[in-house]
Amino acid sequence: MSQNLGIVPAVALAGKLPFDNGFFVGFEATGLYASSAFINGADFVFEGSILDASLRAGARLDERAEAFLNVRFLGGSAQGTSQYDTTYWTKSEEPYTANYLATLTVTLGATLEL
Repeated sequence: MSQNLGIVPAVALAGKLPFDNGFFVGFEATGLYASSAFINGADFVFEGSILDASLRAGARLDERAEAFLNVRFLGGSAQGTSQYDTTYWTKSEEPYTANYLATLTVTLGATLEL
């Protein structure tokens, strides 16, 4: 048994816009979504998603170094009732699950090209 493994489509986007004065802004985002009705044809209802997105602004210090401030969101959800056996040690005692995650981080950092 696969223990609820299946295909999960992902979309990823990224971009960086440098300005003539050495400043820049950029972003990255990756999203995943899976649903029994939408993707893998499971005969029970479930839904899950993840979003990892960040926005970055910074300045080039010289030809090899830059400093930046980055704000990142990581969140997701999972909800549904499994119809699979509960005989595996990785399974909970109840077949229904509802999990939610929402985090936000702020990072001050630097990059150095060697």
